[in-house]
Amino acid sequence: MATHPRRTIREKVVSLLTDAVTAVSGRVYDSREKQPVQTAPFLIVRTSSDDVPADDTLGLSLPIYQRTLTLEVDAVVAGRPATGTLAGDGDDLARDVEEVLADNIDLDGLALTCLLSGSTVEEGLEVDPPVYQVSLVYTILYEDRLGK
Repeated sequence: MATHPRRTIREKVVSLLTDAVTAVSGRVYDSREKQPVQTAPFLIVRTSSDDVPADDTLGLSLPIYQRTLTLEVDAVVAGRPATGTLAGDGDDLARDVEEVLADNIDLDGLALTCLLSGSTVEEGLEVDPPVYQVSLVYTILYEDRLGK
């Protein structure tokens, strides 16, 4: 059975971030929804949508689709801030992610582009330890060849 390109792309992003973002000490998770905040800082990589335009078939005998994948990276920090504020720590961790993925815009040949399209922040000061999360949203354009 073939591996879906979406999975391969997600695993590549996890690998790139695990190797390069030393602040998380290898705590980069693929599609993990709940992670104990006591283990922060950490990153969670997940995909939220994968669109195939109806009229975007590049090949005639074998279909080649240009797909648009939305990938999210959650950068989570908690506890005592190293920079003075949790927001500062979260922004620094998010910047590390942004730099790694900007340096690997084609994800080692798996994608045509991998571009940051936005981010959201969420602060949880009412929990113990306090938590800050930056969710980075990436738009990834890739080709998918189906058939034999």
